[in-house]
Amino acid sequence: MIPFPSIKQFRDVIRNVHNKAHFVGLDAAGEPVYDNRRPVPALRFRGSVKLHGSNAAVVFGPNGIGFQSRERVLTLEDDNFGFHAHMSGHMDELRRIAVLIAAQAQVSPSPDTQIVLYGEWCGGTIQNKVALTGLPTMFVIFAVWIDGNWYDVDTLDCLISEAARIRSIADFPQYDMVIDFAQPALAQGMLGDITRAVELRCPAGLALGREGVGEGVVWRCLDEPGSDYWFKVKGQKHSASRVTKLAAVSVEKIAKTSDFVAMAVSEARLSQGLHNLIHEQRKPFDMSGMADFIRWVVGDVMKEEADTIAANGFDPRKLGEPIAAVARRWYCAQLADAPRS
Repeated sequence: MIPFPSIKQFRDVIRNVHNKAHFVGLDAAGEPVYDNRRPVPALRFRGSVKLHGSNAAVVFGPNGIGFQSRERVLTLEDDNFGFHAHMSGHMDELRRIAVLIAAQAQVSPSPDTQIVLYGEWCGGTIQNKVALTGLPTMFVIFAVWIDGNWYDVDTLDCLISEAARIRSIADFPQYDMVIDFAQPALAQGMLGDITRAVELRCPAGLALGREGVGEGVVWRCLDEPGSDYWFKVKGQKHSASRVTKLAAVSVEKIAKTSDFVAMAVSEARLSQGLHNLIHEQRKPFDMSGMADFIRWVVGDVMKEEADTIAANGFDPRKLGEPIAAVARRWYCAQLADAPRS
């Protein structure tokens, strides 16, 4: 299992850029030393439409070709929206693409070489109420990893197969901008405007002849290939937190625990938790699965909002119960509304 890294928020990338620019070295005790007087760079970024489906990957390695979702290795018996079943029917196409990727990336494969194609398995009924809903299922590749290194999908024109319904995220509209990290707030307006436009009318959907809602935009740095400089900006309908500003440059100031919980435990985060329970944890959507659902929601809030929790002086030990209470009420309401089999 080679999991795809978690994509950060804009404020996280700002911190990463500043830390790298200001880093001087280690002191005698091995602690990092920073010089805040050092200049920070302006970097080029490219944004791609964030497709709303299910994270998936094709893995080429010493043991052949494998398939995975975000958190687990797939089998025909334990699949993810039919991804393994579909892709395993196109093994020759996958091998052809892998050979072309190695050639275009100028990599000399060895028996131990690992190539991973990360993408979104989307369309069909994988997600509802988005532009891609109802279209034929497709695997849209947004990242290529070879032996620990990331390769720019824009430079690989071989990520396509009509037979296997594989295409590249570069096939859809993209957005270029330069972000001056000495003044990152200057980029906030454009990032928000682009995200709102994508949410209103998904460019990927329009390219495929379907009008509807989009999820947001994923930005990656063209000057630094690592995932530390990737970030996402989701529209209000899909944001895991109830944000007042899109692409915030710093954590939000929150006075009360109840206000933090209201901000962090959004409908989108709860829906994501239910999706995780059913399709990643493979737990039943009934009362027996509620504890696992709550555990995921609490853990996700603690991970994704760690900087907000610290900056506002909240005690993480006192947040679990109020977060769980909201998650529990929501889960029970969803269960009550679920159709009876």
